[in-house]
Amino acid sequence: MSHLVAATSESAVKEMFEGFRNRFTFADAGSGNFGPFTASYDVQLHLEDGSVELNDDNTISIAELDIKWDQL
Repeated sequence: MSHLVAATSESAVKEMFEGFRNRFTFADAGSGNFGPFTASYDVQLHLEDGSVELNDDNTISIAELDIKWDQL
C-alpha cells in the first residue's frame, strides 16, 4: 500500500476548509412509482459554521459543522 505524506500549515488548512464549507451545496430531486402510490423528494442543503483543527496525533478534527436544509 502506498502512503502520502504532506506538510501544510494549520492556517492553510483552515482557509481551505472555510472555502469548501462556504461553497458546498447539495441538491437532488426525484420520484418513483410503486403500484398505486407515487413518492417524490426534493432536497437542498448547505454547510455553515464549524471549525477545523490539526491534532498532534496526525488527525484532523472538524467540530460544530452544521447542515442547513434549504428545502426538504
